[in-house]
Amino acid sequence: MLSIEEVFPNRVCGVLRTQDSDAGFQACLAAMEGGVRTIEITKTVPSCFELIRGLIATTFGRYP
Repeated sequence: MLSIEEVFPNRVCGVLRTQDSDAGFQACLAAMEGGVRTIEITKTVPSCFELIRGLIATTFGRYP
């Protein structure tokens, strides 16, 4: 099990709630570039699980 410090390394959690999954994907990438390491993607985002899989495939190993 991960500690609070591991899950929230910079003590911030972004929350994505949008109706446009492409814009949401880009927003998540921008947030990660800006230092946000924890992002909640709500289930109301269209194709939320595909978006999450895409983010993992795109960013795995890229950010500490």
